[in-house]
Amino acid sequence: MSSLFGFNSDSATSTKILEDLEELNSTLGPIVSAAGTRLPLIPHFDLTYNKPLGKGATFEVNCEVFKPRGGPSPYYVAVKYVVLTADNGDRERRNSCVARELRVGTHPALTNVQEILPLIGYGWNTNLLIRTPFLMVPFSEHGTLSYYLRRRDVREWIDMSGRRDLALDVARGLEALHSCKIIHGDIKPDNVLIFTTFGRSRDRWNQMAKLSDFGGCIFEDESSKNLYGGTPLYNAPEQEGRGNFKASEWRNPKDYYAADIWSLGLTVCEIILGRPFIQKDWLDKGQSKLEFLDQMAMSAGDSLQWKLRGLCSHFLEEATPIRQSILETLRMTLYDDPHRRANIRDVVRVLSQGATTPHIVIDLKSLPSRSGKAMVDKIHTAQDENHDGSSSLSEGSCSPKAAGPPGETDLEQVHIRMASQAAAQWRIDAAKVFDHVMNLGMPWIVQESIFKELQHQAPLERAASENAGGSYFENCLRLALAYKVGFGVHPDRSMMIEYFTISARENEIAMALWYRIASSLQLEIAKTKWIRQTLDWQLKRSEKPEKATRYFMTRVKLYQERSAPLLPTMLDDSGLDGSTLLLFACQDQNFTAAMDICSKVQRFVLIPGEPTPLHWLIKFNETQAESLGNALICGQGAGPGPCAEFVNHCPDFTIVLPAHCLELGGSPLHWAVRTRNVSLVQLLIKLGANVNVCWKQAGTTIADNKDAQETPLEISVQYHLPELVQVLLEAGGRGSSSHSVFYNIGARCMPFARHIIHGPHYRQALRDTIQVLIAQGLDLWIEDERGNSPLSIAVEDPDCETYIVEELLATLPPEGPITSHYALVSSAVNCLTRRHSVSSLGLIASRSRECINALDGSGRNALHYAVVTDSVEAVKILGQIVECDFDTFSSDGDHAIHLAARFGSVGAIPLIVAKGVDLNILTKPGDLSNDRPPETPLMIAASRQKRETADFLLENGANPFFDIASAVYPTVLLAACTGPRRGDSILPHLLSKHGNLCDKSVLDAAGSTGWTALHQAAFFGDVQSVLALLDKGADPIRTDIRGKAPLELVTELLNTIRNDNRVIPTHERIFQKGKQAVADLEAALDEVRRILTLAASSL
Repeated sequence: MSSLFGFNSDSATSTKILEDLEELNSTLGPIVSAAGTRLPLIPHFDLTYNKPLGKGATFEVNCEVFKPRGGPSPYYVAVKYVVLTADNGDRERRNSCVARELRVGTHPALTNVQEILPLIGYGWNTNLLIRTPFLMVPFSEHGTLSYYLRRRDVREWIDMSGRRDLALDVARGLEALHSCKIIHGDIKPDNVLIFTTFGRSRDRWNQMAKLSDFGGCIFEDESSKNLYGGTPLYNAPEQEGRGNFKASEWRNPKDYYAADIWSLGLTVCEIILGRPFIQKDWLDKGQSKLEFLDQMAMSAGDSLQWKLRGLCSHFLEEATPIRQSILETLRMTLYDDPHRRANIRDVVRVLSQGATTPHIVIDLKSLPSRSGKAMVDKIHTAQDENHDGSSSLSEGSCSPKAAGPPGETDLEQVHIRMASQAAAQWRIDAAKVFDHVMNLGMPWIVQESIFKELQHQAPLERAASENAGGSYFENCLRLALAYKVGFGVHPDRSMMIEYFTISARENEIAMALWYRIASSLQLEIAKTKWIRQTLDWQLKRSEKPEKATRYFMTRVKLYQERSAPLLPTMLDDSGLDGSTLLLFACQDQNFTAAMDICSKVQRFVLIPGEPTPLHWLIKFNETQAESLGNALICGQGAGPGPCAEFVNHCPDFTIVLPAHCLELGGSPLHWAVRTRNVSLVQLLIKLGANVNVCWKQAGTTIADNKDAQETPLEISVQYHLPELVQVLLEAGGRGSSSHSVFYNIGARCMPFARHIIHGPHYRQALRDTIQVLIAQGLDLWIEDERGNSPLSIAVEDPDCETYIVEELLATLPPEGPITSHYALVSSAVNCLTRRHSVSSLGLIASRSRECINALDGSGRNALHYAVVTDSVEAVKILGQIVECDFDTFSSDGDHAIHLAARFGSVGAIPLIVAKGVDLNILTKPGDLSNDRPPETPLMIAASRQKRETADFLLENGANPFFDIASAVYPTVLLAACTGPRRGDSILPHLLSKHGNLCDKSVLDAAGSTGWTALHQAAFFGDVQSVLALLDKGADPIRTDIRGKAPLELVTELLNTIRNDNRVIPTHERIFQKGKQAVADLEAALDEVRRILTLAASSL
């Protein structure tokens, strides 16, 4: 079995990655939950890796193909995966950048500003344990503004009006940010992307600039420290401390708006010039660009402004409005004195003088097909007479695969959104209600945040209110699904039913599902008028066992009959071709029209984003399907039918029919199997369908890009369709790989999917499927080359229903043991996604006594994973097994209590201590990290700022002294001190809560360098810890081995920072953040020096 961490090389590193992920998800959770449904959750399987785009400190960016389920044609997007690191150093900054990208992307006032790069959605990949979050944004084929301006073809055809439009786009984007009291913090051409649009000039393609990269944004209302980072080359003089400016005097958020204006001015200049604003002949020999800027700042007032205005004037025609507006813009933005710079509204007003009135434009998306066609994402009618000059609106953008200069693209190639997609928009939107529970990558802490927000949006007491609108009942359905699978909450059948019942009053999806689910769970159902109107009430006769196999097929057809048809609308449009009409006729279940059109179409032409007419044979009754199927494949005359070549065609997308919890993908035979249509399956096989046709689902990343294929037989096993399993086996059906088709018996599907198909007979359907396979001689307990069995594969799905595990275990001899640890470990790992869903673990643990302590490929066992996920229920289950050894170490030297301290598992740690574990037990060197210094649980908790865990350990007798020869920290206070890589210290809290830490022997304990906790806190500018230590009696004049007291250390450090003009190695990461971060450190050190001076003088 492969490593559950996604790699096998170094388990110590993987533990640090998990720590990083925990911190990151704690940062993202509140933002994601507050955004609610404004920010779509993107299922990982809707993305297919295409190529890498680049990697920075915060994100690794790929170009990928996004195919919304049931939505428009696939198109390119940029997917920004957060870079995880085993090094603590850059985590705080990285987490802050990701959080700010999310905040801007979900800001209600910015989501429709077309000059701001929109955030399409977010999600997590599906690596079993290391689940990396990602953000999805439009893909720009043109790239950054700086790259775009260097292109030869652009230089040749773009005129000054076009350049001014791009500058105006950037300015309008910044105006939108500033109006929301957000400072961008890093305006430069590299942070602007270029997209192709249609509509600005109404008669041709145009390029539009969109402001991007919001990781450096500063929110004026932030209570935390605001530091302007930016890029030194584009930063304003006051932010870099150039000339007579001191960066420390310009740290108010109000000052940062003026800094953005300066950077905007330089960006506008580069747009006009088409090259960098500093000219090579301006530099003295050996002079760097930053040294040149320092020289400009020391020269006469506004020297750089005068140089750049003079340079740009050579490129501008005399006596034109554009010349006047651009030169005035440069003057307004590039004053050395920040107070003289204009605000962004005035800049936009001046820059737009003489420009055409901005129109709402059509944003085009890039398609991965070779046709070069582009799809319109949203068409808005421009209201010219009502336009107020503010930023125009759109709902997303992406450039086409190939976009030439304006006027070169054939406008007839534009593929407008198809009417069928518009008609199916309800289905697409409705399916999103399942997205959260279907995305297994979402960490538990984020699930909890989203669940609490849903509870806030849909309280039970509002159910009887007349003001409860559609969103309320939709959120009730989301909550029902959450209680069903344990999304952010304990699974609770009664709460699931209660919320589902409320939702079914108004929500159409819930209405369509409720009766079938209620009958499946064998609930008492009152025969009300409302119940008699439900879809499933009309199908009651099909619930009888002898008719169960026809129920689902009949349900799909009946639901279609209650839907509005598309074809009458389509026939009114004489411009549609025969292939489109044939597809709509089949989709509409219009047999007469389909047969008539089929006779007139010689060869069906595939339509992007749509299946074939053969796929929609599921909509017709047995007689109609046979006639139409023959006509489509064999033809009605001498030649073959129009769809003969598509009998095994597998579109590269999935269509979701949420009213049936039905996912349709693959070939027409796959669709027939999925809808349990036995007669259609037999017909398609008779007409030449390949019984073993494979439907390949592409991976999300390079690592995931593997063959995930399903044959019709595997789907029939997955959904427990015994009669179809028999039919397909008799026709020569087999699995797609070397392993047994039994491996699909517990494969993941949508919540309630099997209950909708089988109703109250769901358990019997599983039993029958198992028996059919066993009768064919298949071994249920055979293991593949990696050691996996059908049981271990089934429980890899955190939402695998208990009855499946029960029935699989029932095939073992009574009390027969499970000798492989894979199923047990997978069940424990699932607590990462569903912390309280432990029923499968309970069933498996009692039969896994022989392997309960076995380590997996990452060197951890089931208990270790239960502790890491802080699943109290899982730890209790394992603790009840006599053979479970709580003193088993992981291969990298961690005891369960070390993992609890590392991950702040406050629920699990009391259970571990109750087993008699030594609170001061040391970590071991480990198999792969022999140089690892030993640590106690308290040292781990304190150094990682795990407040509650440290409290518990101290309250239960953990030694605050770390009496270890090679200890990194001698005491808990030194471990808790804020260092160069830490956030706020828990040291003040520990001192206030634990009196034994206030003893002088603890307060003034020193490490090998002679540093006490006061030395450490002072040196890194931790003002609150310095105050807390002095308040409890720490010695302010205690010296280290060099004879330095804390005050001397701080004074020496300040002098070095201010006079040596070099990076201090111990504070290197602060220097990397820019001049404002250094100024912030100086301010903290000045305050520490003042406090220590007073303390020393009072002795």
